[in-house]
Amino acid sequence: MVPAPSGALKDAPHPNAAKLFMEFMTSPTYYAVTRPFFSESLRPEVPPPPVPARSTRCR
Repeated sequence: MVPAPSGALKDAPHPNAAKLFMEFMTSPTYYAVTRPFFSESLRPEVPPPPVPARSTRCR
C-alpha cells in the first residue's frame, strides 16, 4: 500500500473503521513495516533504510 494519497470517503458505510485505518496508515508501525520497500519514511522516528554496500565488481 502507498500511504499517500489516502483518505476515507465522506459517506463511508463504516466511518470508524475508516478512521482506524487512516490512523494505522499514518502510524510509526506502518512506516517501520513498509520501510524496506520504500526509500524513506515520512515519520521522523522511523530511520531510513540502510544504504546498500557498494559493489566492487561494477565500474
